[in-house]
Amino acid sequence: MNSIGDAPDENLADGLCQTASGECTLRAAIQQANARAGVDDIWFNLSGPGPYTITIGSPLPAITEALNIDGRTQPGWVSAPIVELRGLPTSGNGLTLTAGGSSVRSLAINRFSSSGIAIGPGGGNIVEGNYIGIGTDGFTTAANGSGIRIDNSAGNQIGGTTPEARNVIGGNFGNGIRIWGAASVGNRVIGNYIGVAADGMTPRGNIDDGIDLMDSTNTEIGGTNPGEGNIIAYSTDIGVVLKPGGTTARIPGNAIFANNNSEIDLGNNGPTPNDGLLIPGTANQGIDTPVFTTVWLSGSNLTVSGYVGSAPGQTAFGGARVEIFLSQGVAGAPGEGQLLLGVATTAADGTFGATFSVSGVSAGNVISGTATGAYTSEFSLNALVTP
Repeated sequence: MNSIGDAPDENLADGLCQTASGECTLRAAIQQANARAGVDDIWFNLSGPGPYTITIGSPLPAITEALNIDGRTQPGWVSAPIVELRGLPTSGNGLTLTAGGSSVRSLAINRFSSSGIAIGPGGGNIVEGNYIGIGTDGFTTAANGSGIRIDNSAGNQIGGTTPEARNVIGGNFGNGIRIWGAASVGNRVIGNYIGVAADGMTPRGNIDDGIDLMDSTNTEIGGTNPGEGNIIAYSTDIGVVLKPGGTTARIPGNAIFANNNSEIDLGNNGPTPNDGLLIPGTANQGIDTPVFTTVWLSGSNLTVSGYVGSAPGQTAFGGARVEIFLSQGVAGAPGEGQLLLGVATTAADGTFGATFSVSGVSAGNVISGTATGAYTSEFSLNALVTP
């Protein structure tokens, strides 16, 4: 496409992306892609110096055939978006992916009245390297109604493991990412900045939750491999919320902190006391949090021990991954996880113990942790670091 205009295609039957004035706009390109079978690509060749702003006056057509929209093809692209899709109050969603097998890469998508990107029912889409609710500078807030919405759609990937694949999702009026519906199975959210600017530090919180899950299952948020962890911070409500019911997700390897209410909330009901049980049909089966019985700092070595559950010896929590984080607040308060200090694994009876070499930790600090078996717990209560 070669125009920042918003005019429609003149003749859908001719196979040419061409408006009445002879230009190829994003709207016309989507219309032509929808008009023919098979996978299509939209590449950018906008003239003049960037960044480039395409103002969308009315809802763009839903993408009904597999389509790759690639902002990296714009001359002058280096590593971050230089093409902006800017909505108006009448613009609805920025992009709507219904067919599946599509991708959206390296665009800034902002000011849309509904979602920046809406996905479903078709699955297997990739969304990476975009600024959602943020301008092309990576810092300026330009809110959508919500960031990315997945409704009854499976196998989508939001983000990636390289800086160029990272989405920056912040400042939106609703959720950063919403994944709803029983058909939303096996979606992945990896390597994103949610609630911070492109520098990974400056607060750009979403007004609702960072990530909102309801009725979806086997969602992967973060991971244990390099680059898979997300930053999820500064939400006005909850960092990651799993609504009541059988919603399930694994949430390892992330930095989740400074969200206004809970960091991770299983059941959308605030911190849940440990009960020693895994209960099918509840959010993440209600997996219990770690309980720390020893937190001892000697020089640069931090020794921790404890158990997952309501008491030591509960085999339901054997083999769990326990992630230990430097937290904020006071001992006994619900914790958070800005800095990962180390990882332990529970024995068959649910107990754990480990020693890590750490920096930036002092006696009087507090730590917190999560447990991940089949699914991931809330954050534990803070435990005091003792000398």
